[in-house]
Amino acid sequence: MRNNPSSPLPLHLSALLLLLTGIPAAGKSTFLAAAQRHVLQGDSTSRKVPLFGGRCQGRICSVLQLDKVLADLEAATAHKQHPVAPAGERKFSPLLWRQATRRLLELTQSALRTCITGTVDGDAREDAVVPMVLVEDNMHYRSMRERYYQMCRSLEREVYYAQTPHDSPTTSAQSRQPFIVLFELRFATPLAVCLARNARRGKPQEGAGKDQACESAWVPPPVICSMDALFDHCYARTDRVNPAAGEPCRLNPWQWTTTTQPWGLLVHATQAIETDESWPAVLPETAASFFDVALQQSEAWDACQRQCQEIACTHLQRLREDEDIDEATRRRRAAETALSHAHRLDLQLRGIVHAFLSQRNHRKAHGTESVLSTPQGAALFRKSIAAAKQEAAQRFRVQLRQLGTEKNEPTDTIAVDLLGGSIDDLQELVVQEFQQRVLDLWRDAEVCVLPTSHTQ
Repeated sequence: MRNNPSSPLPLHLSALLLLLTGIPAAGKSTFLAAAQRHVLQGDSTSRKVPLFGGRCQGRICSVLQLDKVLADLEAATAHKQHPVAPAGERKFSPLLWRQATRRLLELTQSALRTCITGTVDGDAREDAVVPMVLVEDNMHYRSMRERYYQMCRSLEREVYYAQTPHDSPTTSAQSRQPFIVLFELRFATPLAVCLARNARRGKPQEGAGKDQACESAWVPPPVICSMDALFDHCYARTDRVNPAAGEPCRLNPWQWTTTTQPWGLLVHATQAIETDESWPAVLPETAASFFDVALQQSEAWDACQRQCQEIACTHLQRLREDEDIDEATRRRRAAETALSHAHRLDLQLRGIVHAFLSQRNHRKAHGTESVLSTPQGAALFRKSIAAAKQEAAQRFRVQLRQLGTEKNEPTDTIAVDLLGGSIDDLQELVVQEFQQRVLDLWRDAEVCVLPTSHTQ
């Protein structure tokens, strides 16, 4: 059933969180800079932009980027030992990246709390200004994006109960609960384009500002390939996006896309417009089409309404399930959750292995010589990563049992959900530790010197 785009929201629109997602070098940071310039050029004094066909106005209050958080962490840990990277390559650590993503979530929560505090009793007037928080990260797993969605829900409850007098039922009934809208802006840039851009990172491009030129960190190509292979797209079956096929849409590259996620998904779905020389020229047009077209379409307001309804339905569903579901069913669901994560982990580990092996074959085909290009070196590398994969899977099973023991009595549906969230954290940690291990093996093989002669 389609929502009436003219109907008001039952909750108070308190903030708009925009997640810019996509694999490294997809164009997120570059677009973010263009978007900020677009807002300044449009209204340099108030810095407001119209939202949802003029129903309200928005103002960018905070911009948070993974690369900047990562740079701060790298500077703070510069005295520590890092893995040795091949000459000319910037150091990369999946585990440090994990710390940066968690820190980014904390900064986003703090920014949103500042934005929505004091707005619970505000009215949704036509001239109301909605604070906008823009966050740029890869978020190739759905669980990474889900954390932001759940964080928004927690903040809404926190601010509502903190500012609503509990001893005044009338005031509580008249107060409007805050509502943080979450939209995901996904950059579905083809892998080959991202790899080409990544190879040029660290080299300032002509016409780029100082901050933009060297802001984004170089990422090992196998890591980008594994991210692309493991990206949880969450497209609905009837609305898949294939950026590698079809002609690019020059007029409006943004597509509102149906998704299995409870938040709105806006995909930047051009065919990458590569030649990279043309990329800076189209950035102002891309930013303009986002603010002036995509955010004004009826689909944007519909996505707000669906998200609002999803929150209410989820709350009611949990209340009913807590009343109707018995203990055996809760335990069965917890076991199914654990089994599902174990299967997903195996697929993710296989995807990482495949990405690294494919990159080895690619480099061999292009004449790049290293120990990995020899039969003996390739066999040893395969054996090493197979052992690392087995160790990672075993570690996950052990820690999963420990986690189940700590939470072996989920008393309600929320507890089961929390268990699932804990498994998500554990799964991501194991995957990133495995990725770090394979990357170390890759680097060790890359820095080895090939013998000048071979025995007969």
